[in-house]
Order: sequence, then C-alpha cells, then structure tokens
Amino acid sequence: MKTTVFALSLAVSHAITVACVVFGCGGDDNAVFNPGDGGSGAGSSGGSGDGGTGGSGNSSGNGGDWGHTEGGSGGGPGRGTGGSGGTDSERYGYVALSQTIIENGTAHHSSFASASFAETIIPGVYECETESDGPCTINLCTLGGTTTTYAYRDAGKIQITGGIKPISLEFDEAVGTYRNVNAQELLWSDGATLNVSASGAEVSAFSTSVSGVAQAKLTSPAYPGSAQMLEVAAGKPLVLHWTGANTGEITASFTWNTPGKMAAISCVFDASSGSGTIPASSMGAFTAGQTGTGVVIGSDTKIVEVPGWTISVYTSVVASHTNGAPASWQVAFK
Repeated sequence: MKTTVFALSLAVSHAITVACVVFGCGGDDNAVFNPGDGGSGAGSSGGSGDGGTGGSGNSSGNGGDWGHTEGGSGGGPGRGTGGSGGTDSERYGYVALSQTIIENGTAHHSSFASASFAETIIPGVYECETESDGPCTINLCTLGGTTTTYAYRDAGKIQITGGIKPISLEFDEAVGTYRNVNAQELLWSDGATLNVSASGAEVSAFSTSVSGVAQAKLTSPAYPGSAQMLEVAAGKPLVLHWTGANTGEITASFTWNTPGKMAAISCVFDASSGSGTIPASSMGAFTAGQTGTGVVIGSDTKIVEVPGWTISVYTSVVASHTNGAPASWQVAFK
C-alpha cells in the first residue's frame, strides 16, 4: 500500500525513539514531530512520522503517524491511523513513561516522563510504502517533501501515581509544550499499575492505567561485545528469545537510512511468549553490506479516545542482554 503521507506504525516510531534511551540521540528534548529521516544510532536523531491528513466532508483522510524524538533518556510513541471523515485536521497526543536499566559495569538507572498533544495545521507530504508481514510492519520511504506544521495543546495537569513516587507534568504556557521530568532513579517497580490522569483544558480530561513493564533479558541474539556491531543476515529469519517479561509486548525494530531514503521494520510479540521470529521476507527490506540500527523494547500501551483526540499512554524499557548490556545496537547487515 503506497501512501502520500509518511506512515510509520506505532511500534516503529516507538522503537526508533526509545533507542535514544541508550544512545543519547543528540536531539532536542522538545524536538517533537520531526520528519522520520533520523535513525536510532549513537549521535543521530530518532525519527518520527507525520500525522495523516484528515478527510473533508464525508471522506476519510490518509493514514498517518506521529512520534516524538527525545534526547538522552526517554522516548515517545507514534500512532498510525486513518484520517477521520468530516474533519480537516488530525489531533494526536501521548503520555510517555520510560526507564533505563543498564547493569553491565557501572549500574545506571534513570527515568523519563513526557507528554504532548499536537493538532495538524498544515500536513506534510512525502511517500512511504507500508506492508504488513505477519508480526511485522515494513516501511520503505522516500524522504523529503514538505514539513508538517503543528499547534500544541494543553490537556491540563497530568498526574502519574502508583509508581515509586508520584510525579506530574505541567503545560508551560511560555513555550507552548509540556515540561519533561527526568530523574536518576526508576519510576516504577516491575508489575506496578501506573495511573495516569489529565485534568483537562484545550484537550478534554482523561484517565487510564498502564503496567510498569519488567525489563526483558534477551538471550538470543547473543551480545555482540563491547563496541561491536550486531551482525544480522539480510533476507533470512531472525529468531529472538527472552526471559523476565510477563506483561505487555516486546518490539524488535531495525532501521537503515541514507539521504532521501529509509527502510524500517518493526515486529511485535506477546511478551509472555518468550520468543518471536522476524520472517525472512521482513528482513529482506535490508541488503547485505548496509549498516543500520536495532533495538528490542518492552512496553505496555493504552489508547484513550476523547472528543476530537486520540491519545497514546505507555510505559517502555529497553531490553538487556544477560550480562546487563542494553539490547540496542549498531547493526551490520550480512
């Protein structure tokens, strides 16, 4: 299916940006809704797709995505959906809660919370071919075109309880966005129920709960070694095995990009299954000799609908290898 709107799936946008938890993507913490030509590697900027164009009158708009790029710890979601009939704009929001656990060598624990509610004012236009392949979504994109213009809205004070300590996110009128919350400590204990509520303002009040997911321990593929690239066979199945994750989903994502083009796959598995296979046909999006990035994350996501808005609320944590090193890599496709 070929669309004229850059259309990354929820899992792809999510995984690309959460890789910044490990690598520190060098992006501005408030660089929201940038075109999706960034990667998730060290020193690069995570990408996110633009919203779909809303339909006019009784017609439906084009499917689209949005995402969020964070520097340092943290990341944000994306959500793909068709435009609603009878409206000329897309309105998507998110509350993103993530934590980082790195325990090889010096232990590092940190957490990050962010929120944003964006209305498409002028949609950007560029091309992607998007294909479903079993548990995976494949995106082959030609980047460029025009940039989307957004207006950011206030949903009131957002409160998060049920974690190790309560936190809140507040809209900063001076800059027109929510202030992020960073901490050098964990936000939740494994299995905690996090209650998220917004008091409402330009965006109606809402509330939901998400699970504080445990960090998955990846046993396959094996740890490639410090400062070594993970070697992955292009065009052949890739089997993943993990332990320790019992709730939510495990998402494995790989990306490759060059000026003007990008390939990204994202494959989503039930966390409790303990394993998943990326089909050879999905890995065929890459060519031997290319280099890119990869990441495995655990997450729990709830979608909330309020009048005129679709809101994603989620927790995430990058998986680790059994030695405590993060399951986030520079990748060499063979």
